[in-house]
Amino acid sequence: MPDKKEILNKFKKRGIQSVLFDMDSTLIDTNTYYRKETIRVLKTVLKKLYENPSEDELDEMVSKIIHIMTQEYRERGKPGLIYIQAIEAVKKYVKQYYTGEKIKFNIDRVITDLYKGFYLISPEMYPSTLEILRTLHEIDLPIGVYSHAQKSWTKIKVDMIKEKHDDKYGENLTLPFFTTDIEDEKDPKGW
Repeated sequence: MPDKKEILNKFKKRGIQSVLFDMDSTLIDTNTYYRKETIRVLKTVLKKLYENPSEDELDEMVSKIIHIMTQEYRERGKPGLIYIQAIEAVKKYVKQYYTGEKIKFNIDRVITDLYKGFYLISPEMYPSTLEILRTLHEIDLPIGVYSHAQKSWTKIKVDMIKEKHDDKYGENLTLPFFTTDIEDEKDPKGW
């Protein structure tokens, strides 16, 4: 990490008086968490749909469904709750590819149940998150966090960062945050 005085001088030179971090996939590795949990959920659902699919078949089907989820996200232009995205994508997948017997379970209920608890824990931080926040804190640069996710989940993530910081450095970290509703567009107005 560069010298703290060097960082402060660079910030002052550029007129930077504070730093506002985007939470997800900047401080917290949300993408890995989403992907791991989505793969787990989709494989469970697909095993209910198909009798004894191989791992290769499961991987191929999961890939197709994640592709559908990604397309839907791009078209929507805003985040959404992960279980709703998965439900919509699985239903599109079933409509396009499934040729088996009538489905004997409620897709919505199964996926919703499998994602239960998803928004109750924080994904892991990136390895350098604490060091970066600590350095900015030590040079008295005001910092904060923004998230385009539910306020309650953002608070869980902020609390985790603060707890790990406090444990590591023995000092409380002030880390204010604000959120934009997950249903709002991901555009300059939302930010």
